[in-house]
Amino acid sequence: MKERMHELTTTNELSDAFKILDKCNNGGVCDGSIDSSEFRTILKSLGQNFSDQEIDEMIKMADKDGDGSIDEKEFIIVMNAGSSKGDSSAPQSNST
Repeated sequence: MKERMHELTTTNELSDAFKILDKCNNGGVCDGSIDSSEFRTILKSLGQNFSDQEIDEMIKMADKDGDGSIDEKEFIIVMNAGSSKGDSSAPQSNST
C-alpha cells in the first residue's frame, strides 16, 4: 500500500510538472500537449542541446497516439517508465 501511495504522489507530481511545461498560446489557453518546439525550449532552458532529429525521435518514442506531440498521459507513462528502469548504482538483491 505504501508503494501505491508513493506512485499516486509521483503521478500527481508528474501531472503538475506537465502543466508547468505545457506552454499556453497567446490567449492563455493551454493545448494539453507538448510539441517538438516546446520540448526543444524546455531542453534548452535546462542546458541541454539536442539536434532537431534527436528531439523528433524523443517525441516519437513518447507519442503513443501518433499525433506528433506528448499529452499528459503519455508524459506520465514515459516518465514512470524511465524511473522504473534499474539504476546500476543501486544495490542489487540476490534472492534465489
